Formats: sequence, structure tokens, C-alpha cells
Amino acid sequence: MTASWLITLTLNFTLCPSADAAAAYAGLTPNAYRSGTSVQKRASIGHTGNRRLRTALYLATLSGTQHNPLLRAMYTRLRAAGKPMKVARCAVARKLVRIAWAVVTKEHDFDPNGHGAGIRMGAGNA
Repeated sequence: MTASWLITLTLNFTLCPSADAAAAYAGLTPNAYRSGTSVQKRASIGHTGNRRLRTALYLATLSGTQHNPLLRAMYTRLRAAGKPMKVARCAVARKLVRIAWAVVTKEHDFDPNGHGAGIRMGAGNA
């Protein structure tokens, strides 16, 4: 279901020239709130971006962090680093967008081991 939402709402990723643009379109990039030198709040994802897409991706991370070993490893690493639960889940949702964008635009099968021409899920892709 999430894949259908991704393909439909991004028009097969033609609206997004990069993986970062796809994450921003979904509203999963943190936005810092600053006003001058005195007002600085913690960055949050806010209410920008496509609400339906953001919700579908977030809900996909709920089961993905339990059943997918790659997503579970990333989630547990972030939680062990002291990140709050929602922050870690939003980071995993951002990772899902990056994987989906790469698979669709590069036209390669996903390789969870990172070997060959597939898409690699190393630490540099976070």
C-alpha cells in the first residue's frame, strides 16, 4: 500500500529530482526554527509536505522496524544513541523514501547486502 502511495503521489518520482527532494516533498526533513540570535527551537518535521505520503511512510516504519532487519538495525542504533522514538521513526521513514527513490530512478533491484549494482544501505545514505 505504501509503495502505491509513493508512486502515485510523487508521479513516479518525476516531481523529485533527488532523494532529498523526495524526503522534503513527503515532509520528513527537519526544519529548524530560528529568529535572530535569541529564538532558537529544536528542529521538527512540522506540518509541511504531503500529509498522506508522510502518514503512509510513518505507518510503514511501524511494522518495518519490527520485521525488517535492516530497518530494525537502524532504529535500534538511533534509539541506543538517545534519540526519541518518533525522531528515530521519522529517520527510518526518510530512509525508506531514499531507498524507494533510488530503486525507481536508477531502475535497479534493491540489494539488502549492498553488493553489485543494487542500492546500498550503508551509514552514508542516512
